[in-house]
Amino acid sequence: FFFSLWFLVLLSSGESFPPASLSFQIRPCPKKLYKKASSALTMTSTETINNFCQKVQTSLDSGEFVSLNFQGPNKKVARKELLRGCISQVHGRRVKIKTKRGNKDHVHLTFKYHGATDICKNWDACDTAKLLQDFLSSTKDEALYKSEWGTFHPSGSPLGLSMCSLKTRCDTTKLNLVTSKIKTTKVNDKELSHDFPGTTHDRVKKLPISQEASFWNVLGLSKKPSKRRQCQKFVEIVGNLVKQKFKMQSSKINSIQTIDMGCGRGYLTFSLHHYLRENYSPSMFIETRGIDMRPKLVAEMNSIVEHLRENGEDNERKNISGLLFETGTIESFLKSNGCMDEISSNMIEVEDQLKILIALHACDVATDDALWSGIQTQADIIVVAPCCHKEVRPQLDAHFNKNKDRDPLQDVLRYGIYRERIAETITDSIRALLLEQAGYQVNVFEFIGGEHTSKNVMITGIRRNKECTKSERDSLSKRLQNLTKMYGIKSQKLVAWTNNGLSASKTELSAKAMPPL
Repeated sequence: FFFSLWFLVLLSSGESFPPASLSFQIRPCPKKLYKKASSALTMTSTETINNFCQKVQTSLDSGEFVSLNFQGPNKKVARKELLRGCISQVHGRRVKIKTKRGNKDHVHLTFKYHGATDICKNWDACDTAKLLQDFLSSTKDEALYKSEWGTFHPSGSPLGLSMCSLKTRCDTTKLNLVTSKIKTTKVNDKELSHDFPGTTHDRVKKLPISQEASFWNVLGLSKKPSKRRQCQKFVEIVGNLVKQKFKMQSSKINSIQTIDMGCGRGYLTFSLHHYLRENYSPSMFIETRGIDMRPKLVAEMNSIVEHLRENGEDNERKNISGLLFETGTIESFLKSNGCMDEISSNMIEVEDQLKILIALHACDVATDDALWSGIQTQADIIVVAPCCHKEVRPQLDAHFNKNKDRDPLQDVLRYGIYRERIAETITDSIRALLLEQAGYQVNVFEFIGGEHTSKNVMITGIRRNKECTKSERDSLSKRLQNLTKMYGIKSQKLVAWTNNGLSASKTELSAKAMPPL
């Protein structure tokens, strides 16, 4: 603008342009900037692209093809607004798609964009070289690869694709689309032994337990996919906790003992025992005990164990070994371990044993009883999924009604549904704090989708190698006091068990410590 204005002033004054007093000096572009600019604008030669595309086609025809990947610009190239809609990555794999003439080979490509929805394309394996050549060397049919933002940048441009990689059985070839250089690296023997990815269009999900395991049928879960999915997810979570504990453990583990409080029909008990036997036997002794207070149900579960032990296949008989169901309660379990009040000196601490305690959907304060039994027996891993939070809700209601006008959360707590959710959150937060104080590394999360069960919050604890220091315990106690004071909570079962001062009344185990699931 200023230059244009100056130029108009010169013309109106009648002076010649450029004026004699003005001199121009041309300086060379800085070396670094020149290299960056020139490399960004260099287009990959047609011959190089043709050679690469031909190699892709040859690998598909010979059956050596493994994967095809593209790399777009990274976030350092330009601002976020410029990157939006640009291709970030492209992943290609070989699949077989059903057609009227039978299964036909295709290359399934997933286009990932910066700030946009993924797009999937299927290229005919016979025409892949031509389609790839069109995609890389020109903007032909570019509408097919545009995101919803409508932007497409061909290779060679600063916002276009920068790298293309072909992986085969024998080697990996990388084509730099900016510098036109190709580099081939041979695959070592270790990588050659790996299995090739499947060619089914839908990838087979890796599950901790095989869907063909015979106990699914015996338990009636073969026709209950939702319940089976819960079992798989639960086993996956506990399996990861076991691996994490093994990394933390300095001494060698020779056995794994699992106690399922309130096991019910034993879906999770069977699933977890099967997984532990599959992955850690015979190097470790695996023992799993399901405890429930209903004798008839316990007898039924033991009969299923006997049926699998006598009629199952060799592998199933091996995986069912060490599984037992017992009639009892949390109270009887604690008494059998000699730790109703304090940790008894008679209780034997087995150093080479990993102890797991689980209690899923134990109603109301039964979850607190299960947590206390895990703490007292010094379980290495504690996993609970609380249910029916009834203890805290009346106290929260009374506190709100008393302080309705001056409560900062009055516009939240005046709705019953929010009070119910906050009561659940407070209860589980108290439990998490007390587990931390007992020396556990705690996590609280949603372990399964709400479409399967509304009681889907899980609390997990891994016992740390070192106990909490006095300052850490004092800090946790103070946080607990602040939390309970804020919401007017004067008593809570696990707080009373751990003698944290909210309730002075004598604590007893809940009458129905293990309700049906």
